[in-house]
Amino acid sequence: DVSPNGEHHYSLNSCRSGIYIIVFDYGDGIVTRKVSLIK
Repeated sequence: DVSPNGEHHYSLNSCRSGIYIIVFDYGDGIVTRKVSLIK
């Protein structure tokens, strides 16, 4: 998905490990990765 401000959002969901990963690519080479456990 591409949000209106031009951010690219990539999400990977692993139900087995219960880990949800969201990667934000702001287009300037900086990638922020947020990892959280699904409880």
